[in-house]
This record gives sequence, structure tokens and C-alpha cells, in this order.
Amino acid sequence: MVERIDEKSLEWRGNTPVSSRFGDVYYSEDHGLEETEFVFLKGIGAPTCWQNKSSFVIAETGFGTGLNFLATYRAWLNSGATGTLTFISTENFPLSAAALRKTHKTFPELENFSKELCAAWPPPSPGFHVRSFANNKIQLLLMFGDATDSFNNLHASVDAWYLDGFSPSKNPEMWTDELFGQMKRLSKPTAKFATFTAAGFVKRALRERGFNVTKAPGYGRKRERLIGTMAPQTSETIPFVSALPIVPSWASIPDSPKEKDTLIIGAGIAGSSLAHLLHQKGQKVSLVTGKSPAGSDVPAAILSPGFQRSSLPASYFATSCFAHACWYPPYAKAWAAERGVKVSSLDPLERDRLHEIAQLFGWGDDWLETMKDGLYLPKSGALSPSMALQALQKSIPVQYGTVKTIQNHEGQWHIDVDGKRLTASNLVIACAMNSDLILGEDHHLELRAKPGQIEVVAADQNGLPEGNHAFGGYITAPTGAATDETLEGKIRTIGSTFEVSPTDPHVWPTATRENSLANLLALKKAMGAAPSISAITTSWAGIRATTPDYMPYVGPIPAWTIAAEQFSSLAKDRKLKGLGPMPYQKGLYIVTGFGAKGFQQAPLCAAYIAALLCGEPLPLPLSLIKYLHPARHMIKSIVRRTKP
Repeated sequence: MVERIDEKSLEWRGNTPVSSRFGDVYYSEDHGLEETEFVFLKGIGAPTCWQNKSSFVIAETGFGTGLNFLATYRAWLNSGATGTLTFISTENFPLSAAALRKTHKTFPELENFSKELCAAWPPPSPGFHVRSFANNKIQLLLMFGDATDSFNNLHASVDAWYLDGFSPSKNPEMWTDELFGQMKRLSKPTAKFATFTAAGFVKRALRERGFNVTKAPGYGRKRERLIGTMAPQTSETIPFVSALPIVPSWASIPDSPKEKDTLIIGAGIAGSSLAHLLHQKGQKVSLVTGKSPAGSDVPAAILSPGFQRSSLPASYFATSCFAHACWYPPYAKAWAAERGVKVSSLDPLERDRLHEIAQLFGWGDDWLETMKDGLYLPKSGALSPSMALQALQKSIPVQYGTVKTIQNHEGQWHIDVDGKRLTASNLVIACAMNSDLILGEDHHLELRAKPGQIEVVAADQNGLPEGNHAFGGYITAPTGAATDETLEGKIRTIGSTFEVSPTDPHVWPTATRENSLANLLALKKAMGAAPSISAITTSWAGIRATTPDYMPYVGPIPAWTIAAEQFSSLAKDRKLKGLGPMPYQKGLYIVTGFGAKGFQQAPLCAAYIAALLCGEPLPLPLSLIKYLHPARHMIKSIVRRTKP
């Protein structure tokens, strides 16, 4: 786990924060902002280095107070750059948002940028956290955890490096051979670097990885610093520490498509989040959706993650998705006015588990607070799905109708929508259980239908607990289209049943009185009060698409027949290597299988698909890819010698 540094843990030398762990300052005691501009921005040749480029990627070894990011953010905007900036940084000891704000007070000229960063700041949860600013023109990818492990988990092509962190003598783990090896792996052929240090072993390590290294005058009391550029002529001949084999060949990452036009089948939260993001990135995108009910049509959604004590990447996925959704800008106007979710249990063992999780995570009360009977999540809440989808679909063309067929012809995907043919280079399937119908019989995705029912009551219904509560079931705070503080036009929802799989997973279920009684009984048992069944204004019944391991399918879709043959030898030896990368159906992707967690998990998964389509740094760790990959159950079937 990473260690959170709160405001009280910081030491100060005048206006300069000091790390008590490393005994070193976070930035220069003379003038931190001037140091950043001199050492790092000038060191990589900014702003000239990024002018006239459609995208530019900077990677940093030590986020600290975020001063380098804030200065780069400001410089990028002031330079009039028309492309996009991705700033990647790692941190094993992230400051709290309050600590960040305190360190930024020294630089009033960065106040507006600081407010944006602190408002978007994630909890200190291991893994990747992606945030965007300036209408998605600037993207920040924070990697919380050990620096070498973080960069080993990164898929990116870096234009420039900020080698920061504390001094090599006080924090040697930030200056290891393994980390320099990751620099080599991730750098573009002409990547630049800049650092405040001129230590001899740093200079030698960079030269051994193919960088031309030059000494330059240092800032303030530092006599010298290092700058340099990757030397293309030696980039393939210098030995280096390669990436660990954390991505199996069957989960290989395809090259991004050159064509930038995309059709998305499904206008629920997954498809709409992806369409919104691609539109912001300047791509041509269209949504196709049927007129029949869908899982994202629920009357209200609540963000209540199933936190786990496990340290598996899949567990960190849940927390990253949750933190991302709590920040997600398109949700801004869809949230219920009353934020926060109380997670409680009548079971003493479950309460103990929740308390252990709060202690283990160490997120701080601004993200995770312990209550007597459970947890309180102050940044979580309930939201109106219709308002969220409306915000996401703004300016996106939507085609209504039923998709009959999909076909690839000469590199283009063709779909038939009620007799009308639509064409695009890339096709994304994001339509829950209907994904099964569209893909036909020869795919190896195992989707399972989970029916459920939710009750709707008027927001002013008496006798209900205030706010949002999750207790196995849930009750939401008042949500709806009204933007004032009154309850007029708002609703509260009570849910949710989870029924056995239906006989026909594609037939939409109808609400039943039995399920209504079950939801009301669960509410009364947990909260001590529930409305009468006559208070229910309507009931929503629907189907959630789930997977056998409860992880969504997110990624490129394989060429199934070729893939099954190519990896068939895994049946004899599951550890067999050298089978080659996964063969994919060019330009075909899927994002589905979220169950009841779509509004919580789909936005981050959409960012991953968008990065694949746009050739940008991936916002998910490489170690997580196999847990989301559409081929994972086919490979498992081969290994177990069952029919895939």
C-alpha cells in the first residue's frame, strides 16, 4: 500500500516543505517555481519542443507537491499549443489534498491551477489514476506506488522526462538501474530528459541507456545539472532492463488504428462515456442505440464499491474506478444534492471487515471515514442516469434503431440499422447482453444475465432515512432533473434484487410485487423503517450483463478461430511462451459486462478504449489488462482442456 502524507506530517523550512522521511526539501528554498522552470521546462526545451505537435507526453519520477505539473500546465496554455499534453508521474508517498493546497500557497500565480488539481485529487490507492483538464487537452496520469513497478506497468511513448524525486543520496530507490531501464523502454527515439542532479552514476546510467548527456549550469546553490536527448543511432544497441513479462502474449496490446472514425453500438453509460471522450479528442464518432429498455435506464444509480482487502490488480481496479467516477466531470450536474454514502451492515463480521479495510487503505476522512456500523464515503453519492447520459451525449450524433448485422469489408466496418447502412473504420460494441446477439455464434465471450428490480418513491416520502445508504441493498438520496433545493420532481430509489438467470437472457423482465416486498423488507431490516408498498410510485425491472469473474470485458476483440488454434498448445503446457501476439479483428472493440457497476466502472474503462483507439498512454496498469481482456475465458478453457 502507498503511504498518505497529510498536512500535519509536513515539516517546513520557511515557505519550503520538507519530507521527514527523506530529510529533503520538495522544492528549492530559493524559489521553487523558478527552479522548476529553469531545470525542467528549460531543460527539455519547452515550449519549442511541443509546438506544432498533435500530442506530447512528459513522464516524471516523483510527483511530490505537483509543482512541476502545475508549472508545465501553465506553460502549455501560455504557449498556445494546439495539441494535447499527457503528464505521467509516479508517487509512493502522495500528499493529501489539504497538504497539496498548503504547499501551493507559496505560489499565488498558480492558484487556479492548484484548485483544479486539488479538486481532482484521488485517494492514496495503489494503481493508476487519470484526470483531465482544459477540456481534455491536458491529461494527468498519476501512478501511485513504487516508481519502478509503476513504470514497468506503463504502456506509453514518452517525449520528455523530468527526473525529479529527492536527491539520489537520500532516496536511492528513485534512481535505480531498473528504473533507468524503463526509461529506455518507454522513450521515443528522440526523447529528452532534464534533472536537477549531476551525480556521476546518474550520468553513466543514462548514457548506457542511449542518451546523449550534457552538463548544464544548475539552479541556485547547485553548481550543475544534467540534460540530454536519446541518441537514435544507439537506441537499439545499448543493453537495458526490459519490461517484466506482466502481459501474457494472448493479452497483447494492438497497434492503434490510423483511422479516427468510430461507430459505437450502445448508448448506455459505457458507450456514451466513450463517445464523449472521443468527441473531445476531435475524433468522428456516432452512437447507435435501440429503442428498447437498457440497463443504464435505471431511475437512479449509487456509487458503492465492494472494497476488497486483496492486493490483486483487480482489487485496485475497483478503487481506481470508484475514485475516477467520484471526480468524473460529466456527472457534475447529475449528482444528488446530498453527497456521501453510508455503507453499513448488521453483521458484526462484515462491520469488522469494513473497519479493517478503512485502516488498511489509509485514505483519510476526506475519502473514507469509519462509522460505528460501517464506513462513510463523503465523495460518493447517487446520481440521475438520465442527466448523466444527457451530458455525455451532447453534440454526439445518435442513430436509433436495431442493429441487424456487422461486417468488415476492405478494412471498414459496416452495420445494418433497420435497413440503413452505417460505416466506420472502428467499431465498438457496448450494448450489454445484446453484445452476444450482435457478435453471433462464433465468439467466446461468456455473458450472464442478472435480472433485478428497483422501487421508486417520491422524494418527500416520510419515515425514510436521510441521505444515501448501502447495506447490501440501498436507498438513494433525492435525485432528479430539478436543480434547486426543493424536492419537487425528485425521486428516491430502493434496491436492488438480484435474481437467478432468466430462461431467455434477452427478454426484458417485468416488475413483480414479490420483488417490491423483498426490497422493502431489506430496507426495513437494515434501516429500521420502510414505506408501505402503496408508496411505491413505480418499479423498474431490468437485466444486468455480468461475467463469470465479475470483471467487465474491455478491449480489442480477437479473431476467435485463429486465436483458438494459435494458443491451443496451452492445453499441454499453460506456461508455454513464444506463441506470438493475439490476432485481433482490426478495429473491433468491446466494453460490456459491468453488472450493477456500470456508472462506477464504465467511465475509466472508456478512457482505456479511447487510449487504445488514439494511441495514447494507457490509463490502466499492464498487470490489469489480462483481467479485463475479452479472450481471458477462452484461454482459461484451453488451459483446462474444455471446449472454448
